[in-house]
Amino acid sequence: MIGRRAGAAELAVLGLVTLMASCRSAPTRLFTLEPIAGVSGIGRYSGPALRIDAVHIPPSLDRIAITTDLTPGELRINELDHWAAPPGQLVRQALTADLAMRLPEGRVIFPHLAKSRGAIGLNVDILAFSADAQGARLEASWIMTSDDSNPGSGGRTASLEDVTPTAGAAATARAWSTMLARLADRIAGDLTAGAQ
Repeated sequence: MIGRRAGAAELAVLGLVTLMASCRSAPTRLFTLEPIAGVSGIGRYSGPALRIDAVHIPPSLDRIAITTDLTPGELRINELDHWAAPPGQLVRQALTADLAMRLPEGRVIFPHLAKSRGAIGLNVDILAFSADAQGARLEASWIMTSDDSNPGSGGRTASLEDVTPTAGAAATARAWSTMLARLADRIAGDLTAGAQ
């Protein structure tokens, strides 16, 4: 009788351990944005150094959990797929690195370094970003300011598209990186054209 009770207890414990192991949730995956080299190499920009002073992203995207587009106007929050840092910080860091690969050495000041005298500030507003089975889209506006906070140039806008289908958090992170690289191409092109 005691042997049967011990056997039943062992089976109950084994069943409980198996149940607990199967109930364990999947691990959270972390994603970041990667800088991508420009297609045209380093531009001939000879103007003052610049620093991205601020990046604003839509509130619907400004969350640690990665969102993916289901249908126009409908987002899905991926509870187990997170950004490695606040999205605005990741965008600012990646866009800075993208610009550093497109402009001559010493012309881009990284976000947490002091802005040198005479440097210009770049303020970027990501108006919209979406990625789905039809590809990725990014709308952005930016303005450059001088030391006295007066506009150094008129505001610019860009509407960018990539037809690569995007599904899932990893593809969404790649799409963000690709679209920011294209935005850096546009900003670097404007800087180079304006300095001539």
